[in-house]
Amino acid sequence: MKQILTILAACLGFTLLGAPAPERTDLAKDVYVEKSPADFALTQKAAAATAPHVLAFELAAGDRLGQHTLLCFVDGALWQLTRIDLPGVYRLSTRGLAPGEHRITFQVVTADNRIGAVTFKISRP
Repeated sequence: MKQILTILAACLGFTLLGAPAPERTDLAKDVYVEKSPADFALTQKAAAATAPHVLAFELAAGDRLGQHTLLCFVDGALWQLTRIDLPGVYRLSTRGLAPGEHRITFQVVTADNRIGAVTFKISRP
């Protein structure tokens, strides 16, 4: 139970009973931190969207090919956790996002817990 409360607290940006807030995403411990230090560069560019409420992004990480875990944060909150083949395309549904500007962070986590990240802003009419 304490682990669940600690994870929830970390997602909300505070700590329980003076415990230090996690500083880095760790999939093995179900810890997801938007501002994790990056070990490698992750690049993104806009791709062709498939629907009006969907944004598509081409993601690449240099020579880090194959399947990895992708975390998508929207305005600091974990939005989705999924698997992705790099290079690859990720489609982000904007349903549920309020109109206005939003900060998007993509993290790719390798099997050995190395992290690549990119942060950018989008505007939703």
